Amino acid sequence: MDRELAARWSRRVRVRGPGSAPGGIRIEVGSAGDYRALARFHYRAGAPATWALVLRAVDARSGAIAGVLVVSMPTLHGSARRRAWPGVFEDRDPVRAAAVLRRELRTISRVVIDPRYRGLGVATALVRRYLTRPLTPRTEAVAAMGECCPLFAAAGMREVEVEPHRRHARLARALRAARVSPAQLLAPRRLGLKLARGSALRRELRAWARAARPPRELVHARVERLARAAGMALLAKPRAYVAG
Repeated sequence: MDRELAARWSRRVRVRGPGSAPGGIRIEVGSAGDYRALARFHYRAGAPATWALVLRAVDARSGAIAGVLVVSMPTLHGSARRRAWPGVFEDRDPVRAAAVLRRELRTISRVVIDPRYRGLGVATALVRRYLTRPLTPRTEAVAAMGECCPLFAAAGMREVEVEPHRRHARLARALRAARVSPAQLLAPRRLGLKLARGSALRRELRAWARAARPPRELVHARVERLARAAGMALLAKPRAYVAG
């Protein structure tokens, strides 16, 4: 990335919190390596599928990376787009639809903050800084834990209702049929025969893992880990946020 483009986002910002980052936080263009250095602190397993831009927040005094923001290419389908921008992304021709997506939209796919810098507004500062010079006219973000961490709303993005993914809805029906709540999946050993080899619920959990886009390591995970991941996914209330 050339200097002119890098300077597009470079800025020093102040964050709240006594005694933390006394020299302020410098936001600048980063790299995939910066994300990998903090990836273990994010609740989602696996790296983003695509990379369009990485911004990093750097402690101006110590030089430590306080956080990163990753911008990715959008997926072909997004449940909140029709509500956010009626008619914009609804072309039935797949080639034209993909072209509109590439031209009009980017996705904030990750915002990861080092635990030492949490609660200071670093995440909000990263999102706000990107939105001052976005790569495209429209920006979206989906937060699986949006109810617990409404940083996108704090940065000025507006919330849009999210329809449950079909794979989540199918698993929820299977749980109701088995008389199992999503919370019970967090303690899979207590479910006994309901998760035994060959059981209907175990097959549904495998189907849920295979239906992920793209499939992740959960496809081959032990059933206990798979059950916990599914339980957390169903208990989380994802929220979509848009700008532009």
